[in-house]
Amino acid sequence: MPIGPRGSRYRSLPTAAPLRGFGPAGARFRSLGTTIIGGFKKNATLTTAMAGSNNDLLLRAARTGAYGNDLRFRIVVAGASTALSVTVSGNDVTVNSATNGSSVATSTGAQVRDAVNAHATASTMMKAENAPGNDGTGVVAAVAFTNLAGGANYTIGR
Repeated sequence: MPIGPRGSRYRSLPTAAPLRGFGPAGARFRSLGTTIIGGFKKNATLTTAMAGSNNDLLLRAARTGAYGNDLRFRIVVAGASTALSVTVSGNDVTVNSATNGSSVATSTGAQVRDAVNAHATASTMMKAENAPGNDGTGVVAAVAFTNLAGGANYTIGR
């Protein structure tokens, strides 16, 4: 067994076979479980585009990969004097905006962000943050069900 820094002993990793047609000639990769050294996975995301200012959210799938492309998000504004709430059904996350007595939304982007992140199930599916250029102080508007998109699994040779 080779001796490393300060006399520590370590076991060398076996060399992986070269991959043909991928990367520079003679490149070698070693797979460790489902992670590929040198590879990447990408989270699915959704950036809302609501009317108004400082109310848009960036939603990011909590897990990397194509899994997040199946998640859907919406904001509902309905009823008079309702409270802010979050519900989950399957892959769907629904935020019911708080409303006043005239059925007008009163929840801010920051309140919706915090409600999604605090919900026991929704927070395991997606993370919410203010969209770039938004501080969360604006009141949200209704958003129809929209899928998160762009999640990708890293695969070699495609």
